[in-house]
Amino acid sequence: MSEPEPLIRQPLRCVQCGYDLEGLSARGNCPECGREIVSSLAKVLDLSAPEEPASQDSRRLALALALATAGCLAGTARLPEFALLAGLGELDLAEGLVRRSLIVAASACHALALVGTAIGLLSMAFILPRRNERRVLRVRVLGCVGFALWLLLSAASPNLTSLTVTAIPAAMTLLALSPVFRELGPRSRVYRDRDSAKQRIDELLLALGIAGCTSAGAIIASNDATNETLVALLRLVAAASAGLLAIGLGYLTVNAAWILQSVLRPDPTLADLFGRPDRPNPDAKQKP
Repeated sequence: MSEPEPLIRQPLRCVQCGYDLEGLSARGNCPECGREIVSSLAKVLDLSAPEEPASQDSRRLALALALATAGCLAGTARLPEFALLAGLGELDLAEGLVRRSLIVAASACHALALVGTAIGLLSMAFILPRRNERRVLRVRVLGCVGFALWLLLSAASPNLTSLTVTAIPAAMTLLALSPVFRELGPRSRVYRDRDSAKQRIDELLLALGIAGCTSAGAIIASNDATNETLVALLRLVAAASAGLLAIGLGYLTVNAAWILQSVLRPDPTLADLFGRPDRPNPDAKQKP
């Protein structure tokens, strides 16, 4: 007895011409352009993804991850705010359009940092699923405490000391997010495959540590007037590391968006595309 033809029982677009292949055999070719249907299957199927579907907890976890990473990125808006306010102090600007524009930009950065860290705190406190697991509890505690401290520091006037101390809660939030990326990352084919665009949290922690230590060193060295060159060098290294950290957090936010999309809209499985072979699909379209 011959094996029944594996018919595609869900809408599937040809990778070459976009023709809907539903109702056709997976062993055949596209009737529009002649491209092998298996190549279209290879594009949409993720055979390396976890077999079990994402649960409601996984969806909440992915949403909390996306909001928390976006909150971390928004929290770095204190850096341009500090730079703008420092520029206002150094430049002798009249009460003109340029000065007002810089003040408005600094106020916008301040508001962005407050809103971002508040969203991160809410995501860790209320959106993160309530599991009685030590790992999830550790994520919640580290994330909530880190974002709470970050929010308090963001509410204060920006200065070199407060920005330096912010490295501590920022490190706490990154440590909280690391196990979530490890758990949900395998669900996203884009996250698994795009190594060049995948941001590692240990690299962010390294940049954060360099920025915090050099900034603290600059504060200590500034007490001695003879260390002016050293202070300038330390501040330059701290600013460069903080800039790299902000860029890395941008990549991390994109990574979290990939994961969220894959959890909310997962790639179809073989069962989705072919259904049960012993139960034909009456809605499948018959095509020439």
